[in-house]
Amino acid sequence: MFLAGQLDAVSLVDPFLHQLERAGKGHAIFTSREIPGLIADVLVVRRDLETVCPGATQAVVDGYFQALAFWRSHDEEATSLMAKSCGLGPDEFRQVQQGLLMAGRTENEDAFGLNRAPGSLIGAIGAWEKILGESGESSQSGRLASFLDSRFVKAAAP
Repeated sequence: MFLAGQLDAVSLVDPFLHQLERAGKGHAIFTSREIPGLIADVLVVRRDLETVCPGATQAVVDGYFQALAFWRSHDEEATSLMAKSCGLGPDEFRQVQQGLLMAGRTENEDAFGLNRAPGSLIGAIGAWEKILGESGESSQSGRLASFLDSRFVKAAAP
């Protein structure tokens, strides 16, 4: 819709932002690089998922860590596969990934505060709640942390 001129602005993640800029169809006015530590991708599942499909959440978490381990131990092959799926060359894919932290098990444990308190994810929640409160998006200060569930990171296969 943005490319068709039906939207004035759009929120994107890489590699889509990179592709848009490369094509000369737009430019970033703000990126998460400007606020390090405040933007995190999170896995969100329905509360009843474990009842409906036991083990599904753990399988996704384990699969993520396995994929990341493969990438780290087979960089050329993994980068080539991911670049191709994004329509990029391997060097261009690496450029897009600069500054992006692909959080492994230790980083996830740190984020949840399992290795040290309060943890980067938990520490950022106060800032998120302040932003949401000031924008009128949320008046439930202090509740975001209650939605975090570290048990799947704790139980992840080594």
